[in-house]
Amino acid sequence: MKTAIDCYARGKQREANADEYSRARSYSQGRFICPECGELVHLTGSRYSNHFAHYKKTDVSAQCDRRVDGMPTQSVYERIGLPLYLRKDDNGDFRLFMGFRTLPKSVLEQAEKNKMFFHIIGTEQKYRITRERFIDGETTLIPILHIPLGQAKYHLKYEPQNCSASILSYWSDEADGFSYDGALFSVTGLGGKKIRHGDTVSTDIEYYWIRRSASLPSYISGIKMKRVGNLILKDSKYSVFQGKFDSSISDSEFSRLTTYLRESLKVHLLEKQPEFIPIWPPCLKTENGYITKNNNRWIYGRVESGNDDPKMYIYRGINAIPEQVDLKDRVAKVLITFSDTYISIDRKYVSGGVDILKHDFQINEKCISLELNQEMKSRGYESIDLDNSEEDVKIMLPYEFDYIYLKRSGEATYKKRVKEIILENIANQDWLIIISNQTVYFAFEFNVDEAPNCENGLSEEELLKAILFYTHTKKIKIPYKYQVKLHKKFENSAEIKKLLKKDEIPVPVLKILEEL
Repeated sequence: MKTAIDCYARGKQREANADEYSRARSYSQGRFICPECGELVHLTGSRYSNHFAHYKKTDVSAQCDRRVDGMPTQSVYERIGLPLYLRKDDNGDFRLFMGFRTLPKSVLEQAEKNKMFFHIIGTEQKYRITRERFIDGETTLIPILHIPLGQAKYHLKYEPQNCSASILSYWSDEADGFSYDGALFSVTGLGGKKIRHGDTVSTDIEYYWIRRSASLPSYISGIKMKRVGNLILKDSKYSVFQGKFDSSISDSEFSRLTTYLRESLKVHLLEKQPEFIPIWPPCLKTENGYITKNNNRWIYGRVESGNDDPKMYIYRGINAIPEQVDLKDRVAKVLITFSDTYISIDRKYVSGGVDILKHDFQINEKCISLELNQEMKSRGYESIDLDNSEEDVKIMLPYEFDYIYLKRSGEATYKKRVKEIILENIANQDWLIIISNQTVYFAFEFNVDEAPNCENGLSEEELLKAILFYTHTKKIKIPYKYQVKLHKKFENSAEIKKLLKKDEIPVPVLKILEEL
């Protein structure tokens, strides 16, 4: 193969052509890795042409189309395998799950018609593929009760086999196992997602580390983690650590840490994680990537990478071959024509990959006075719900942006180079857009709800609307006299009876009752 990933400097990688290097020079083992499977390769070739080659294949080597001539035929989802997830249970322990992404309706209906099921090999777990289990638009999690021995992968068998081709385009028949020293997972609000073998991790980003040992390797500098719980399986228990890999260590310490992570966990350490960050239109960030609205055809996004000249690859649908996108000032315009699009930065098949899924969604975040700081910079989109249009919104910015653009119904205004904005008389569906260096950094949509009008008495509908409106405010015990009056006036209302059974009411609603 002509292309490999060159680990050319501390915490950096780039794609490189074999003809750029001289075989008369000696390169350290670990300098080059395969862009397909992430395993080590070495420079070799003939008298007239250089190329990279894999080392001898072992039982735990990744399947790789680059080991032989020819083009890949499997979809990107089949090649990267099924994802594994961590979830924390009510006892504070962690559980392991395998994730199955949403299937197109036609594929799911055909699987039901053929009575398809899959079997997780080495276990008694069998699952029929039905619409009730694999819900449209969501990743379905199946509990996993074991970890394969000897760094082996999880393997699945689909039955009937002659009907499995369409399923395998979206799901794989294998998933990453654990390496010699466990596995790393991302840290999310839900739990975490496994970092695949051959992928990259970055310094100063939080990860979970699952280890059989109850302690961390003390002889390796730069590991700043602490034990936070246990991973509970059927017949065994693993320790769960949470923390970061420190970037402030010396070059020699960084080199030892990089080698350790590559050999013991099969991941590659960088100082800046390559990623694609959508900036317009607003997208919903999830554990698996980003969700964009069904009617969006284009997405503008910024590419983050430690390389001076990053590369970006896009898979559309279940295509096996990616297309490379030209970047201008690290900003890309991506056509989203399929229900799902896979984007990879600096690598064609692993690391920096993110899914862009088309689906309907809503964002509702309660925020009246909003202060932004550097840590919120990547969030990019907020929906601000206001109680009424008389609220003023104060926004503090971390530094001066080029201009602030306020779009109201029928008009648009902007302010240049300000750090503080006070917006008055905000109307429903007004937009505030903050732009700098031709990049949209923040976009806010305002949803303004009018407070319920209870001047002419209180109907059941108005009372319930008031309770819903003030649901996030402080609640107190319902005074006995109001319990009696409410029970008498709304004796036929199941909703009011449910409220009385809870025996608490928002303070603003109590004030309304007092005024009436």
